Amino acid sequence: MNSDRLLDERKKRCALACIRASQDTIAVAKEMEKQGLVCAASWPSVYTVFLATVSLVFFAATTRVDNPDMFTVREDADKGMILLNNLKCHDLGPKRCLAVLEVHTSTSV
Repeated sequence: MNSDRLLDERKKRCALACIRASQDTIAVAKEMEKQGLVCAASWPSVYTVFLATVSLVFFAATTRVDNPDMFTVREDADKGMILLNNLKCHDLGPKRCLAVLEVHTSTSV
């Protein structure tokens, strides 16, 4: 029984580390966008932002509303979607990524 609880705690720490990494990724991408360093033609940066945003959307969808981190996670997911929206007029990749996120969040940017 004790090993199950330790395993659950380890899973929780790993999941939270993933969420923090996703939040950091979006923050760095937003800063790079301000400096003109994010380009829609650079598919690795687009899909990195997409995967970080998907991680945050999934966390928000599967976490209780009373979780104290919920507001910042949703806010960062919105920032990721806005960033993809800003890039979508330049290339088809960001447009498709944004379409997937809009279906799963039932919102439009």
